[in-house]
Amino acid sequence: MVAALHTQKNENGCRMSLLFNKKVNILRATHGRDSIGGYDSNSQIHLENLPCRINWKTGKEVMLGGQRTARIDGVLFCRVVDIKVSDILVIDGTEYDIVSVDDTDCANKLLKVSFKKK
Repeated sequence: MVAALHTQKNENGCRMSLLFNKKVNILRATHGRDSIGGYDSNSQIHLENLPCRINWKTGKEVMLGGQRTARIDGVLFCRVVDIKVSDILVIDGTEYDIVSVDDTDCANKLLKVSFKKK
């Protein structure tokens, strides 16, 4: 396991460190027409080897958000990149559905991605 230490300055000029000790892939579905005019959809790698930190949840934890509740298996933290709820997260060859994507401090520094097993 390769660990990459990323440092960023916060608003006070102090350096904060985040230990990103995992690399994951993000798949994005592409849609189009096949050779005979039918609807075609497949997933392609959108982000490859994205450094991140994963906090695995234990037991049956539920995320509440407005009118919606969802069971989650873990939370991923990474730098701010283009990740959508419709994307697929791949961790060590296992695919997970993305439940939510949040900018933790609203400063475009750290994303919090909640996910569940497919």
